[in-house]
Amino acid sequence: MARFTPKFITFERYGALTNYDTGIKHKVWVNRGHEPANPFYEYIEIADTRGLPAIVGP
Repeated sequence: MARFTPKFITFERYGALTNYDTGIKHKVWVNRGHEPANPFYEYIEIADTRGLPAIVGP
């Protein structure tokens, strides 16, 4: 799994759209099952926040 140091962290429903449009390269989407995934926005998908340490570090 990719690993990066986040400069910006957003927790919003449409954050992936805005982050993509503004050029933020490293994105994580917590897929809680409310909407289907959309790989167009180039994010790393995780099932819940317990997966964050593997991506951003402890």
